[in-house]
Amino acid sequence: SLLKFVGFYGRESTLIRTGSSMYNTARHQALSPVFVRDCGLPDIFRTRFSLTSLHVWLCMVRLRSEGSKGREVSHQLHEHFANHLEEWIVEEGVHAIMIAKYVRELNDMFYGLAVSFDESLVSGDTVLASAIWRNIYGMECNDARNLTKLVGYVRQQIHELDRQPSEDV
Repeated sequence: SLLKFVGFYGRESTLIRTGSSMYNTARHQALSPVFVRDCGLPDIFRTRFSLTSLHVWLCMVRLRSEGSKGREVSHQLHEHFANHLEEWIVEEGVHAIMIAKYVRELNDMFYGLAVSFDESLVSGDTVLASAIWRNIYGMECNDARNLTKLVGYVRQQIHELDRQPSEDV
């Protein structure tokens, strides 16, 4: 078929589509109004960025168990995330000359978030709550119930993603 001839089913094209699909799913989940409504988060750029980062990280954690294919999909997932960051920054009205600087800063913030959440995987819910308080709430959560909800949500998502068969990832 023509699609096969032009490489649509090729390894690289498949990885790109998988990363894109995974990113779109993560972004859709992150932008759910439930976080603002039920977890006391403000509906602002920082919140949307932080929640999207969290959901991208959740996907990357799951992909780690998939070996080299997981690393390649994870790379594509991050590429789609980084490309969307640029679109977001433009939508926020940032001057074109500053876009690269902001993308770098947001990528640095993502990696900091990822490291703090990675630490919580082995250290428990107290460390996870601290990471959420710093990275998602921006140290402005005064209701422990909201923090507890988000900790429970993250643990549940990790559990659900771990249960996914490799072919579904």
